[in-house]
Amino acid sequence: MRLSQFVDLFVAALYNETQRTGQSDFRVGEIVAKYGLELNPGWGERLFNDDTFASHVEASRTIGPPLQQNVSLSSRGFRWVEDELGENVAAFLERNGATYTQPVPENALTTEDGDPIVTEDGDYILMEDTAEAELVPRIISSEEWTGIANRIGRDAAVASRINKQIIQLDKEVDRLGLSNHERAKVKAITESLTKLVASPEPEWKAIVELLRSPTLAAIVGLVGIAQLALKIIFGIG
Repeated sequence: MRLSQFVDLFVAALYNETQRTGQSDFRVGEIVAKYGLELNPGWGERLFNDDTFASHVEASRTIGPPLQQNVSLSSRGFRWVEDELGENVAAFLERNGATYTQPVPENALTTEDGDPIVTEDGDYILMEDTAEAELVPRIISSEEWTGIANRIGRDAAVASRINKQIIQLDKEVDRLGLSNHERAKVKAITESLTKLVASPEPEWKAIVELLRSPTLAAIVGLVGIAQLALKIIFGIG
């Protein structure tokens, strides 16, 4: 990639991130990582001395490599993106291989290969920042999932206890006085959980993903029950 191409993509990505987050200051490395850009180490100071970059991006220079420098979009940069790209910023980025990628949170639940587990909505399954949540493994191997399924399959009492917790989750939803939208979102999760647990061979991995849903975690009163069900699944409750 030529320096001129990188500058155009970087300015467009910086504009997109500014609009997406409502923030104005970013690190060069943050934009590069989120949009999969390639910063050639050989460019060095040439990047900041480039006329287009210097006029479109305001940089707060400090001691350190280019990736650590703080930048924001200048007024001229805003005008260039809006005049040249208009509403096609995302299309321009994607067409040039610069697609936004949501950073994986450090407390995301992952597979044995390090791939994050996500819900059907694409949300990461996050570990809660509590001592209780530390009991639940963050990385689960395929062998462990098989062992979990076999253990629960041999013990009907365990499956029954989990089912009771799911039913309790559903009852709590009705007592919380949620808005219709919030209630519908949570009910969809609890109904899915009920069907999964009642199936002949429950998919425990999918059940854990739903129990770790940020939607449940965000609602007071449901987290403790979800955590208990998780501990039962992993044999530590």
